[in-house]
Amino acid sequence: MIAPTRKKLYYMIQSIYDLPNYGPVCSQEYLAELVKPDGKYLKVMRSETHTLPKGSRRNWNSIETFNLLVRTLDAKGKKPCGFTHFSLPNIEWMLRMIIWADPSLKSKIVEKTTSDSKGKTVRQQEIETKQVAVDPVYVFHSH
Repeated sequence: MIAPTRKKLYYMIQSIYDLPNYGPVCSQEYLAELVKPDGKYLKVMRSETHTLPKGSRRNWNSIETFNLLVRTLDAKGKKPCGFTHFSLPNIEWMLRMIIWADPSLKSKIVEKTTSDSKGKTVRQQEIETKQVAVDPVYVFHSH
């Protein structure tokens, strides 16, 4: 049997498992490990992860996100992700894996992902720039 190219192997695995974006981080060694039934790296079925809402990614720093991923996987007793500080996967993948490993972090991640640099959510920005109508009765109504 002829071994598939790295790209073919990536797409074969990616059809079942949630992988980082294709690129140098998805090395032949990393992919070969994922093919093994009991490989040493984290493998999460695509059906078990969810995409994040569209929003600004500038609120996430790759190193800080990677550190959170490593800590979360370790705290939850999961296998390591297979990457290092010198070979970082894309931020969206890391955030999906963090939420998969610890769903309790989802609301904090989504809030940070969809807020601007001043910490305002996309909805708050729309209201301020008058892109959406706001019912003043609702806004100023005391509960």
